[in-house]
Amino acid sequence: MKTFSEFSITNKLISIMLFTSVTVVLLASLIQAGIEGMAYREYVAQKLETVADVIGTTSIGAITFDDEDLAKQVLSSLVAEPSIISGHIFDVEGKMLGVYAAADSGFQRSRHDKEAVGLVPWPEKGESVVYFDGLDSLDVMRPILFDGEMIGYVHLRSTLDPLVETYWRFVWMALGIVAMAVLVALFLAYRLQAVISRPILHLATRMQRVTDNKDYSVRAVKSSDDEVGDLIDGFNTMLSQIGERDQRLVESRRQLDDQAGNLATANAQLTVAMAESNRAKEAAESANRSKSEFLARMSHEIRTPMNGVLGMTELLLGSSLPGKQRHFAETIQNSAEALLALINDILDFSKIEAHKLELEVAEFELRDAVESVIDLLAIRANGKEIELLCDLKPGMNTLVKGDATRLRQILMNLVGNAIKFTEDGEVVVRASSRELGANFSEFRFEVSDTGIGIRSESQSLIFELFSQEDGSTTRRYGGTGLGLAISKQLVELMGGEIGVESVHGQGTTFWFTVGLETVERHAQTSVLDDLDDVDSLKVLVVDDNRTNREILEHQFADWNIFPDSLDNGVDALVALQAARDAGEAYDLAVLDWHMPGMDGLQLARKIRSNPEFDNLRLVMLSSAAADDGGQSILKAGINAYTSKPVRFARLRECVLGAMRAETGRPYEPQSENLVSDDDTLRLRGRRILLVEDNPVNREVATSMLKGIQCHVEEAVNGREAVDKIRQSHFDLVLMDCEMPIMDGYAATTAIRSQETRQARAERVPIIALTAHAQPEDRRRCLATGMDDYLSKPFSMVDLRSIVGRWLSSGSTVADDSERPQLAAPPANEATVIRAMALEAIQSLDPGQGDALVLKVIKVYEENSAELISVLADAFNTGSAEEIRKTAHALKSSSGNVGAERFADMCRDIEQAAKNGSFEGMAEKIAALNMEHDAVLAELNSWQEKKTA
Repeated sequence: MKTFSEFSITNKLISIMLFTSVTVVLLASLIQAGIEGMAYREYVAQKLETVADVIGTTSIGAITFDDEDLAKQVLSSLVAEPSIISGHIFDVEGKMLGVYAAADSGFQRSRHDKEAVGLVPWPEKGESVVYFDGLDSLDVMRPILFDGEMIGYVHLRSTLDPLVETYWRFVWMALGIVAMAVLVALFLAYRLQAVISRPILHLATRMQRVTDNKDYSVRAVKSSDDEVGDLIDGFNTMLSQIGERDQRLVESRRQLDDQAGNLATANAQLTVAMAESNRAKEAAESANRSKSEFLARMSHEIRTPMNGVLGMTELLLGSSLPGKQRHFAETIQNSAEALLALINDILDFSKIEAHKLELEVAEFELRDAVESVIDLLAIRANGKEIELLCDLKPGMNTLVKGDATRLRQILMNLVGNAIKFTEDGEVVVRASSRELGANFSEFRFEVSDTGIGIRSESQSLIFELFSQEDGSTTRRYGGTGLGLAISKQLVELMGGEIGVESVHGQGTTFWFTVGLETVERHAQTSVLDDLDDVDSLKVLVVDDNRTNREILEHQFADWNIFPDSLDNGVDALVALQAARDAGEAYDLAVLDWHMPGMDGLQLARKIRSNPEFDNLRLVMLSSAAADDGGQSILKAGINAYTSKPVRFARLRECVLGAMRAETGRPYEPQSENLVSDDDTLRLRGRRILLVEDNPVNREVATSMLKGIQCHVEEAVNGREAVDKIRQSHFDLVLMDCEMPIMDGYAATTAIRSQETRQARAERVPIIALTAHAQPEDRRRCLATGMDDYLSKPFSMVDLRSIVGRWLSSGSTVADDSERPQLAAPPANEATVIRAMALEAIQSLDPGQGDALVLKVIKVYEENSAELISVLADAFNTGSAEEIRKTAHALKSSSGNVGAERFADMCRDIEQAAKNGSFEGMAEKIAALNMEHDAVLAELNSWQEKKTA
C-alpha cells in the first residue's frame, strides 16, 4: 500500500482538496448539531418547568388539606403530555401525596416508591432543580408557593426520545450533505489541480529526459511567473551551466591525458629514487645500529682496563707513598677519571641521538640534589681557592618528582665548567621557582662565575657538539665540548630551555629551566622547632663575601629568622656591643674563618675575651679544614663549625648543636657514610665469591674486599662459580657478566635453579659486575635473577657501599623490599610464564638445552605441588612462620622458571605472614592455587611443543 509521500502530485493535490472540504463540512455539521441539541434541551426544560408550575398551582388545595386523592387527580391531568413519563407531589416536609406514571412507561408502584426515596434530598434544598440524565430523561423539581410561602414541591420527569430522534435525522441529513460535498469537491479538485501540477509535471518530464539521455540541451517551457516559473528558470540555468562545465571537462580530460603520460614517466623515475632512498635509509639505520653497538662495545672494552687502572691507583694511593710518587699516582687517577667522564659523555650523546635516553620520574629532594653537586665539586673549588656557593630561594617547595640523576648531570657540567674557567672570585649556583599550575612549577637554575667570560660571537656556538670557544690545539683549558651539548639536549628532553649571559673577561652566567611536579610535604624536617622560642632568636652573620652573606640570609629566612649581616670583624664587635648595651643581645653569631684584616678565628677570640658575650653562641664556617686538627677552633671557644659551601641541613645541625652545646669539643655535623665503621666490623670474615675472568680485575676487587676484611674466593668463569656454590656456602657473590665457558647470566640462572632444587630457604645475594653502562643492561641483570648492579670501573667506596648494603645488617639474604625497583618486570610483561627465563636455562647447555629445561620443569612441578600443600596445611594450623618460609621457597623457585606473577603473589603472602597479618589470607592462597594451575598448564604446553 502506497503512503501519502508516494502519491503523484496530482493525487496529492486532489487528496488535499477532498480532505479539506470534507473536514470543513463535518466540522460545520457537528457545530450545528451541537447548537440545535442545546437549544432543544433548553426548550424541553422550559416547557417542563411551565407544566410543573401549573400542576403546583392546581395542587395547592390538595397540599393544604393533605388530600392524596386530590393530588393524584391533579397529576392525572399530565396524561395530556405524552413526553411526561412520571410525576410526584410532596408537602413541605417531603411527604409524597401523589404519584403519576404514564400508562406505557412501564413504571410500577415499587419503582415509584424507589424513585420517590431518590428524590428526598432535592426538597431539602428548597430550590428549583433541573437535571438531565444524558439523552435518556429530564427531571424538574419546582417549589409550590401559596401567599409567598413554600408549602410543597412538584417533580416531573420527561423522556428525551424526541431529541434523540431529532439527532438521528440530523445525522442522516449531514451524511447526505457530505456525500454531495465530496462529489463537488472531487470534480473541482480534478479540474483545478492541473493549474499547479501541469507545469511541475512538464518540468519533471524534462528532467527525466535529461537523466535518461544525458541531453543537457533540453529546456523547460515557462508558463507562469510564480515560484514554479522561478523553478523552471533555475532548471534551465542549471542545464546551461552543466553544459558549459561538460565542455570544460572535455578540455580538461584531454589535458589530463597529455599529463598522464608525463606522470607515468615521472612515477617511474620516482620509484627508482624511492628505492635508492630506502637503500640509503637502511644503510643509515644499519650504520646507526653499528655505531650504537660500537659505542657500547667500546665502552665495555675501555671500562675493563679502566677498572684495573683506577682500582690499582686507588689501592696505591691508599698506601704510604713519597710525595713525588703520590703526585704521579694522583695524576694517573685524575687522567683516568677524565677519560671515564669522556666515555660517559659519548654514551649519553649516542643514547640521546638514538632517542633511547629515557627520563626517570621519581620523588626527590631538590635541595639535596643541588647541594650534593656542590659537595662533590667543593674540593676542586677549594683547591683553586675560589668560593663555591649555593643559594636556593627561600620558601619554595623543593620536594619534587623528576629525574634527579639527569638534573645533577646538568649541574655537574655547568658548575664543573664554571670552576674550570674561574681563577679567583666565586661560583654561585642559584635556584628559584614559579608556579605554573596545581602541583607543577618551573624551576630556574643559574650558575654564575667570575671567570674569563665568553666572547659574544662564540656564545651561539658553545652548545654545539664538540664546539669550544677556544678550539686551538694549544688551548689552555681541556675538554671535548660534549658537556654543554649534552646538557642542552637533556634540558630540552626535560621540557626546558638553556642559555648563557656573559661579558668577556667579567664572568659568565649559564641558566636553564625545567618543569617539575611538586609534591605536598607532609612533614617538615628542615625547621628549628626543636629550639624554644625560635622566632625571637637574634642572629649576626659576619662574612666578607657579599654573596655568601645573602645566601645565609636566605637559609635563615626559611626558618623565619632574619639575621643582621656585616662584612668584617671590627664592625661585628661594635654591633655586638651596641646590641648588648641596648638590651637586645645577639644569641648566635655565624663567622667566616677566612676574612681580610681580622679573620673569623681572631674575631671569635676577641668575643670570648669579653665576659659580656659568654651567652653568645658561635658557629664557624671554613672552606678548608684546620691544620691543627681543630685545636685552634676548640681554643677559640667555637660552639659548632662546618665547611663551606654550607648545606641547608648542615647549617641546621650547626645551629641546633651550637644552641645546645655545652663546654668542651665543638659540634661538627657528621658526613653521610654509606657504610659505618661498625658495619665494617660486621663485614669482617664474611665469605664472598668473586667471579671474574680478567686477572687484573680479580686482583683489584680482591684487594679491595680484603681491605674491608672480607674472606674472598675466586672463580674465573660461571661454571666454576656454580660448582663452588654447590660445594660451599657464601654470603655474597660478585658476578662478572661477560666470561668464557659460561657467562654471568647463565651462571646466575643455574644458581637460582640449584637453590630451587635444594629447596633452600635462603637466597644468596648476587651482585652483577659489568662494564656495560646502559639501563637495559641493568634490567637484564636483574631479570636474570641478580639482586643488584655495580658498573665498572668502580671505586673502593662504591664496592664497600654495595657490599655493606647487602651484608652489614648481619643477614646473608636481603629482603625483597631491599631489591632495586628495576628488578620487577615491566607491567606489559606480566604474563603467566616469562619465556626469557626458560630460554636462559636452555642456554646453559647448548647440546641438551631442551632436556635440561624439561628436567627443571619436572622438578618444579613436583616441588611446587608439595609446597602448595604445605602452605595450605600451615594456613590451617595458623603457623605464620611456616607460611612465610613456604611462600619464600615457592617465590624463589617460581621466579627461576619465569612465573613472575606467581612469584609476586608468593611475595605478597610472605610479607603478610612476616607482618603477622592473616586478613584476606584465605583469598590470597585460593588465588595462588588458581595461578599455580595456570603456571603448570603453560609449562606443560611448553613441554608439548618441545617434545612434538
